[in-house]
Amino acid sequence: MILSMRLGSLLKANRLPLLLASFGIAARIVIVVFSGNHVTGPLSGGSDAPQYILLGHNLYFGKGFSYVGQPSAFRPPLYPLFLAGAQMAIGKNYLFGIRVLQLLAGILVAWICGRIAREIWGKGAAKWCFGLVLVFPTLTYLTGEILTETFASLMTTLFLFFLVRTRNDLTSEHVSLGITSGIAALLRFNMVFLPLIAAWRILTVNKTGKWQKVLAVTIIPFCIVLPWITRNLVVFHGEVIYSTHTGMDLVEGFLEPEGRADAAQQQEIVHEAGWAMQGLERDDYKRLFYPSEPMLNRQATSAALRLWRNAGWRGPRVIAEKLGCFWLSTDQLVSIDKFSFRTRLLRISGVVFYWVSFAMAAAGTRKLLRVDSRLAWTLILYVIVATGLHLAFAMNTRLRVPLVDPLICILAVFPFLSAKVESASSVRLINTVPVKQQ
Repeated sequence: MILSMRLGSLLKANRLPLLLASFGIAARIVIVVFSGNHVTGPLSGGSDAPQYILLGHNLYFGKGFSYVGQPSAFRPPLYPLFLAGAQMAIGKNYLFGIRVLQLLAGILVAWICGRIAREIWGKGAAKWCFGLVLVFPTLTYLTGEILTETFASLMTTLFLFFLVRTRNDLTSEHVSLGITSGIAALLRFNMVFLPLIAAWRILTVNKTGKWQKVLAVTIIPFCIVLPWITRNLVVFHGEVIYSTHTGMDLVEGFLEPEGRADAAQQQEIVHEAGWAMQGLERDDYKRLFYPSEPMLNRQATSAALRLWRNAGWRGPRVIAEKLGCFWLSTDQLVSIDKFSFRTRLLRISGVVFYWVSFAMAAAGTRKLLRVDSRLAWTLILYVIVATGLHLAFAMNTRLRVPLVDPLICILAVFPFLSAKVESASSVRLINTVPVKQQ
């Protein structure tokens, strides 16, 4: 009773968003401090951090994107370049420096999400969204991991910000949308679809000069990615354009849908595809026993196609399992038996928090369909395409986080707001609809 009265007074005084934000920043600082300069944080369940660090280390020493002199396009280039630059600027404590920068990037993500929420729901939504993003469990946890997710979340948030503001019909917004999409495609391979969503948004806004704007949001990203494409075409003699990760990701998407291959599953992957990532991403003489990455990629792709052709009824079950992992975070409930009790409790609590937020985001989407249907359908298309592109590959919570979780926070603040949202949104829509001349 006392707790509910205090919560009610906080809500009336509008202090709860500030408390959420303060708690979220404090939690992120604690994660950064305890993670320190280590490869993985105290809550990590294993990740690709050693692989990114090794590639960044090779770049720092002038070896390029390679292992033992063998060129690689297995990982996107931007984060390893960032690691190499941080090592050059900071020195041996660069991993701690990276985590501090990710802490600041996470706060920036929350602020931009607040701006987007204000654009959609009105002024009062900004502070609620800012606080929600900062305490959102997945976004908070990844602050301490040497992975691409935090900066990818920043790119997603910037993309959504400029996507919403395209209704202002400013050239700068479309150019910024193209630049953000291009940078995102170099940070994570699975963000390459963003220009398609930007083009759809422009075409459905129904403004003059839309084809020129479509060219802006597609040509600019292509120009940003072009140096990476050119490098791959040169070093791989025309056999690779964008990535050599596709084949193995397809194999894992069938044999290990959650992307958490243990020793037995790795043996199964090696049996089917002839190799596994653990043997490829290394910088010792054993790497020389492997053929080139294009050959390995073709070999894994053939194995994946064979597995899917022979899947039978297992195929739909695998896809259903992956959808559960991606959208309901079931991988955080069924694959945590090796963690400590504290870590299991934190992960389960995080999943429950996500479920509640997801339900509120669904309510927000329903409201948005009534007040700005074009934007709502663009965002729905965004999540449909993001989900569909992953169906054949591994799907888990970590892959969803940078693409979807900032958007969930933006949409989930609606239930906290008053009925003034509808009228505020309607006013903005009226101001953005061209007035017919009499």
